[in-house]
Amino acid sequence: PSGGAAVRLYARVTNPNALGITLSSLTGNLELEGRGAAAVNFPLGVPLAAGGETVVPLDVTVNFDDLPGLGSTLL
Repeated sequence: PSGGAAVRLYARVTNPNALGITLSSLTGNLELEGRGAAAVNFPLGVPLAAGGETVVPLDVTVNFDDLPGLGSTLL
């Protein structure tokens, strides 16, 4: 393996519902034009009040081994 890079992005999330919820976890993959580009992880539990809005952290990890296949997609 050639390593990778990680970055934390922040997303504003709105709960339009009349019921509050807690976002406990989220794990997934980011794809660009059908190619795996990054792994995404929501690492923290965050309460989201009814009718409320909050900012949540998303950890995005890019594996350097995936970059050659993304070259034409990114250009």
